[in-house]
Amino acid sequence: MEAPVTLAKPVRDLVSTLELHANSLIITVFGDSILPRGGNIWLGSLIALARPFGISERLVRTGVYRLAREGWLDAQPKGRRAYYTITPTGLETFAEADRRIYAANSPDWDGRWRLVQMLPQISQNRRQSLRRELKWLGFGQISPTILAHPTADDVVVEKVLTGLGVKDDVIVFRAEAAPFVAESTIRTVAEDAWTLKALNADYERFARSFRPLQENPDSLSQLSELDAFVLRTLLIHDYRRILLKDPQLPHDLLPDGWAGSTARDLCAGLYGAIAEHADAHVTGLMETYSGTIREPSPAYHQRFGGGLKT
Repeated sequence: MEAPVTLAKPVRDLVSTLELHANSLIITVFGDSILPRGGNIWLGSLIALARPFGISERLVRTGVYRLAREGWLDAQPKGRRAYYTITPTGLETFAEADRRIYAANSPDWDGRWRLVQMLPQISQNRRQSLRRELKWLGFGQISPTILAHPTADDVVVEKVLTGLGVKDDVIVFRAEAAPFVAESTIRTVAEDAWTLKALNADYERFARSFRPLQENPDSLSQLSELDAFVLRTLLIHDYRRILLKDPQLPHDLLPDGWAGSTARDLCAGLYGAIAEHADAHVTGLMETYSGTIREPSPAYHQRFGGGLKT
């Protein structure tokens, strides 16, 4: 029987406090730790990486099976071992999520909205799939048939529409509000479409969970490589769940006391402080199909504005 995992108390408390599900956590581990080093890993390594979070071997096996069935991962057998790689389709989704999660700053806004209008002939199943995929990209629903985003990339939106086979079932606009439309009206629409008060509360809760670690830098420097990996994964896991629902609206459209900026600074600071130790834990456990662990991609070093060590 394997020895129980021992974590530092602040990290152990976070594991017990945050809501963790196997599939979602596996996605976080792949995106944060595995993708920068090639996106391929032996199932046994993934099981070992998930174990400190209380995710059992059975749950990991079930999770990767479901993710493969949903098109996120490809299984690669080699002898009696199974290796998993992010699919090309999954890679595009990961890349878009990474662009938003690890950005140094919120994107600039040109004042124009990206609107996706669903046409009457679109089937109910495709309508639901489109809503799900666009909301993953941060779109908000402003009417039963229209979704909006202030800064969405047209190329990314087109890929989603093509992948779902709905390019002929929607019209994509770029539009701006007429000068006579009151800013208060736009604020109300934004609040309804993205539940900004709830997002703000989520950001405040995130800050309460992780700020004590930021306020005690000595304890961060004493974390083991295992603790650093678990903490970094929890940090991104929790932050990602909030950020990917955030349309990153311009400041003028945000409610007073918006906590998103504070949360980003907190996440970036903690991430940079523990990245080196966390990476060491990953590379110590990670086995790949080729037997070679790649050096982190250039994009990895630019996370949160760059300066990460390996």
